[in-house]
Amino acid sequence: MPKSKSTIGQGPPPSGTSSEHLRSKAPPRRHWIRHAQLNLESRHGRPDWSNENLASLLVAVLSLTTAISTNFRGISPQDEGYYRTETIKCKDGSKSFSADRLNDEFCDCADGTDEPGTSACPNGKFYCRNKGHTPVEIFSSRVNDGICDCCDGSDEYDGKVKCSNTCSQAGKVLKEKLEKKIATFQAGLDVRKRDVEHTKHTIAKEKSELSALKQEEKKLKDQVQKLKEKKEAIEKAEQEEKVKREKEEKARKQAEVQEDLKEEEKIEPVKEDSSSDDSTAGSPEEETGQVDSSEIGSLEENEQKGLSKEELGRLVASRWTGENPNVEEDGEEKTEDNSNPEDEDTSYDDVEHERDDEASAEDEDDEDDEKDVVDDHNEADEAADAFVSTGGEIKNDGPWWNKLKNKLKNFSNSIISPFKSPVDKSEADAVRKDFKESSSKLSEIQSKISDLEKKLEQDFGKDGEFYGLYGQCHELRIKKYTYKVCPFRNAVQVEGHSTTTLGNWDGFKDDYKNMYFVRGDRCWSGPDRSLKVKLRCGAKVELRDVDEPSRCEYVAELSTPAVCLEERLKGLEQRLRNQGEGPHDEL
Repeated sequence: MPKSKSTIGQGPPPSGTSSEHLRSKAPPRRHWIRHAQLNLESRHGRPDWSNENLASLLVAVLSLTTAISTNFRGISPQDEGYYRTETIKCKDGSKSFSADRLNDEFCDCADGTDEPGTSACPNGKFYCRNKGHTPVEIFSSRVNDGICDCCDGSDEYDGKVKCSNTCSQAGKVLKEKLEKKIATFQAGLDVRKRDVEHTKHTIAKEKSELSALKQEEKKLKDQVQKLKEKKEAIEKAEQEEKVKREKEEKARKQAEVQEDLKEEEKIEPVKEDSSSDDSTAGSPEEETGQVDSSEIGSLEENEQKGLSKEELGRLVASRWTGENPNVEEDGEEKTEDNSNPEDEDTSYDDVEHERDDEASAEDEDDEDDEKDVVDDHNEADEAADAFVSTGGEIKNDGPWWNKLKNKLKNFSNSIISPFKSPVDKSEADAVRKDFKESSSKLSEIQSKISDLEKKLEQDFGKDGEFYGLYGQCHELRIKKYTYKVCPFRNAVQVEGHSTTTLGNWDGFKDDYKNMYFVRGDRCWSGPDRSLKVKLRCGAKVELRDVDEPSRCEYVAELSTPAVCLEERLKGLEQRLRNQGEGPHDEL
């Protein structure tokens, strides 16, 4: 409630007495000089400027000066002009009041305009001049409350308490703080300028790099697509060839089974026929397939000397076809020295070695063919064994003989068929290799593009001053916890092997004065954790403090050159130059 005269020890006013009536009892201060002048004139009819009268006039002037000084108590030098009028308006525009009602312990304005130097208005403000230190404004309710709020003691003028003037000492401490802060701002501002300049060049370079990567990505996409189509065509042809071979092999085996069944049904005892026409028949061996015992012995001897059953199979086949098994495809005679079996072994081993090398390079389809070759080889072994066991007699209508012929034919086809494949294996391998390398390179480029786009879309401040914080994390150890703040990403709290997310990046707010991290791990029976990071000027980036003022709501302080602004530096320098001149709100 606004104070009335009753609050200053005069008791309550009589019933029906207004504040206007109380004010009318005392003449306004501005009439004191005129009142003294009229007293002089009433005595002599004209002014009497004798020493006695001059002394009276001087006392009146001094009294008025003191009254005016007291009347302007609590008003800042900047506002004194506002009050130097006969009629003064309340600052909220609600009404006007006469100058003699200023600081008269009556609250006329709701905003306290008329009572800056008293505690009559609850919304008023009292100006502490604090000469030698920083002027401040306090709520006028603190005036004469028994507590020294102004370092010059001007707020406690009723004499109830005596306040020492500590402005000089406080001003010295403040000056040291200001000088230190100014030095920090100057160092930080220099770093900020370099960072901003570096950011401009770096961002321009990264944008250029991004453009080049996108062009390369487009070319690689076309290249990969073509290789993919070519690779798919090759794989399709390979698959078709594989299916074809499988069908042919299946048909061949079925035919063999059918042929074997037919031949087994036709088996008859072997009959000797010696009545052949000498004029039309060839040698006994050619007509009947009869091989004498000497040749059988020779075969057994050759087998003992190292000839494989496959070679014996060829020798058996040559008895029927009349071909020389020792003659190569080019028609040249291949010399054979039976007295040197080691040479034969060596030659055969070399052939087998070459076959092994070729077989090892084939793919899965070729491995199936190899299995067929081995089966054919085993069948040839069986035929050779049968040839020896029958005493060298070959019957062209025997089932095992037909089987031998088919196996020899399949053996030949299995060797030749890979070379008749519609797919060039070396070309197919080259296409697959190119496709794999191009695809890998394309993925790498697309990853770089994604990273650059994500980086360049961030808000790095008005001048790009926060660019240097991207990709960095700053840690602070407090007791058993380690706090890690990563701008543009997240913030976590680490305790041993346990990590708690305090929040995920939510951007800058409050004109780039604070960072915010939200939607962290949920507290037990509470909200999601969040973190507010206050940014302070510093010559280097450093996490200074982390606190939890409210449950699951964290507050940290991070120093960085990014917020060392030139206008703030100028304000500090001005404040240092004239500490006692400018007001400072410490409400």
